[in-house]
Amino acid sequence: MANIDNLLHSLDKVRRTGEGRWVACCPSHADKSPSLTVRWNDDKILLHCFGGCAVDEVVGAIGLTLADLMPDSVPFEGTRPIKSKIPASDLLAFIQFEATVVMIACGDILDGKPLSENSFARLQLAHERLKNAVQECCR
Repeated sequence: MANIDNLLHSLDKVRRTGEGRWVACCPSHADKSPSLTVRWNDDKILLHCFGGCAVDEVVGAIGLTLADLMPDSVPFEGTRPIKSKIPASDLLAFIQFEATVVMIACGDILDGKPLSENSFARLQLAHERLKNAVQECCR
């Protein structure tokens, strides 16, 4: 069951940024300043690490699972498409960040620098995340 209070107490440097919104240090990487956004929306907890950590890595670092971010039951919505609950401004910020990753890699390639295995893996992750963001926009 989604319990925002348990999650927030497990994080460092938590700061409220608005109604149902917080930032905190990401527990899955060496974060010195908050890079993790937390949203409480319709009994669901939404997380995004701007350092590139996957949600399952973030929740795993504090001993939770992805199921802990969701309510016990989700109402059936029928066959109609479910509209995105992610605000457009959050989605655009996410797309901008991932596009920056792609541009940095492209700049290195154009400069004749070979991509390391880690850089190539991060470029593939950015591609996957951008593809998912496009799908979210089309909902």
